[in-house]
Amino acid sequence: MSAQPNYNKFLDPITDVTTSVETLLEGAFGPLMGDQREELKRIYTSAWGLHTLIMDIVSNIGIENIALRSYLRQKFDSFLIPLVNVPRNLLDGLDGPLTEEQTVCIEYLEEVGILLRAYVDKLWIYSSVSHNSLDFKQTPADLKATLELVLQTLEASQVDIEDTLDDGLPPVQGDVLLIGMCLREVIANALDNTRNGYIRITADVGNQYLILCVEDSGIGIDDTDLDAVFQPFFKVLDDTDGIGVGLSIVQGLMMMMHGRVRLYSQPDYGTSVYLDFPIA
Repeated sequence: MSAQPNYNKFLDPITDVTTSVETLLEGAFGPLMGDQREELKRIYTSAWGLHTLIMDIVSNIGIENIALRSYLRQKFDSFLIPLVNVPRNLLDGLDGPLTEEQTVCIEYLEEVGILLRAYVDKLWIYSSVSHNSLDFKQTPADLKATLELVLQTLEASQVDIEDTLDDGLPPVQGDVLLIGMCLREVIANALDNTRNGYIRITADVGNQYLILCVEDSGIGIDDTDLDAVFQPFFKVLDDTDGIGVGLSIVQGLMMMMHGRVRLYSQPDYGTSVYLDFPIA
C-alpha cells in the first residue's frame, strides 16, 4: 500500500503566495503603480485558481491520476505560467521600479511559482508512468554524456560529487530523456539526504547490463523503511523539498526501459542505488 499524498506540499506554498500578494497590495512594502497592482492581482487569481483545481482533483479523481485526464495539463499551465512569468516581469521592471522590500517579496513569489511548477511536472510524470501513458523511444544512449548534462543542472554546494565514469563505456538501450530523468532523481535524492559529505558515481559492465551506482554518505535508511522507499509519496525526511515520488518514478522508468533499480542502505553510513541499464 502506498503512502498518502501530502497535499500541504501543494497548498502551503499557494497560501504563501496569496498572503504575500495581499501584503504587497496593502502597501506594506511601499506604494505600487497601477500596472504593478494589476499584475499582482493576476498572481493572486492564478494562485487561487490552482488551489481550487487541486482541491477539485483531490475530491474527484485523486491527484495521482491526473495523467488520465489530458486536459488537466493545460489547466495546470494556465495557472502555473503566470505564477512564474508575472513575478519575473515585475522584477525586470516592465511595470515600474520596485523598493528593496518589494523586490525581496516578489523574488520569493517567483521561487514559489517555480517550485509549484516543478511539483506538478513531477506529479504528471509519476501519474503517466504509473498508468503506462508515457511515450518513449528505445535507442542507444551515451550514459556518461547524459550524466554530465544532468550534473550541470544540480546544485551541490555542500556535497562533493565524484564522477568516475570512463569514456569507453558501451551505449545503453533506452530513451535518453528518461535515462536523464532517472539519473537526476537518484542524484537529487542523494543530495537531499546528504547534508555534508560525498556522492560517488561509478559504473561497471556486467553480463547484459551497464550498472551505474550512486553512493552517498548520507543519513541512510532504516531497515523498516527500505521496503517503502519505492512507494509513491514516501519521504525519508519530511523537511526536504519534493513530494516523495522520485524513486517511484525511477522504478517505473527503469522497468519501461527493461532495466532494474536496486537500493542498499545502512543508517548513519549512507545509501547506494544501482541502476542496471541494458547494454545496446
